[in-house]
Amino acid sequence: MIRSATTLLLILLSVQWLAGQEHHLRLVAEGPLPRKVREVSELRNPEAVPAALSEALARAIAEGRLEASVDGCTVERDTTTCRLHMGRLYQWARLSRGNVD
Repeated sequence: MIRSATTLLLILLSVQWLAGQEHHLRLVAEGPLPRKVREVSELRNPEAVPAALSEALARAIAEGRLEASVDGCTVERDTTTCRLHMGRLYQWARLSRGNVD
């Protein structure tokens, strides 16, 4: 009984410790961020930052920010702050059979 209680306590403490390992990604741009790009994201750990940045850039490009790129990142404790260059907003052309040569 004592052994199982000790095991349970250790499991609960390790889960609590793992839950505290959350990492924040903060995105900053010279102007407003595109609608589908969140300013702050909560990540499992710092190793998830590159994938989250790739996703944010893909969303910006999909909204017409074709020049979107990362200028640089800094890490302070549990937060990575990245400066983004968004560039100008491009409008997508609509093509149909009648307007393509």
